[in-house]
Amino acid sequence: MKIHVAAALISALGLAGCASPVKVSPETSATLRGQTVVVTARKAPAFRLHTNSQVFLGGLLGAIGGAISDGIAVDQGSAFATRYRLVQPSEAVASSLAQALRTQRDMRIVSPPLAVEDGEEPDALASKAAPRARYVLDVRTGGWELSSQFGQSRYLHAVVGSLIDTQSRQVVSQDTCRTPLPPPGVEWPKPEAMVADDAARLRSDMKAATDACVAQLRQSVLGL
Repeated sequence: MKIHVAAALISALGLAGCASPVKVSPETSATLRGQTVVVTARKAPAFRLHTNSQVFLGGLLGAIGGAISDGIAVDQGSAFATRYRLVQPSEAVASSLAQALRTQRDMRIVSPPLAVEDGEEPDALASKAAPRARYVLDVRTGGWELSSQFGQSRYLHAVVGSLIDTQSRQVVSQDTCRTPLPPPGVEWPKPEAMVADDAARLRSDMKAATDACVAQLRQSVLGL
């Protein structure tokens, strides 16, 4: 059963935020030293509640209300995130990566962040940022959700990190991190456990997934 559950949970997030990986070269990582970088600011996609249990969704949304369609809480993920004070993962990931660039490559973080609209291509970001910074650190949340299947729950996210050279207007490195699956044999929590005690387990799982994402992107995107 656990194999089927894993497949269901992975497919629940789909290919949101998928990006072709481009690992940073040692030479590029070294040339970052002393340069300037601006971090993007993006609007987060709506948090999703996804399950095959109408009963569970009804219980989650009892205090919120709203429609349910095909196992997804329609327009209620944001209300759920607000209720439990959940923050999209890209914010913490971007902050940690920027701090790593500051401390390990002596880069200067340019303020304010670069406001980005959905659909803007890397060359457009480079053009907007060029007057202020040599590089753009673009971190976005491709998707984030609480997925509950077959009586078990899992927090899932996909975060894309890119480093853009504003002079060449090229993406010099890029990678996607996804929530890592637990080792075989580890029981996943029941849906009710994820939101008990003010969603303490959900917050803990989100932090662990975010920390893993930072570690992955530090190496693959920044070369640190």
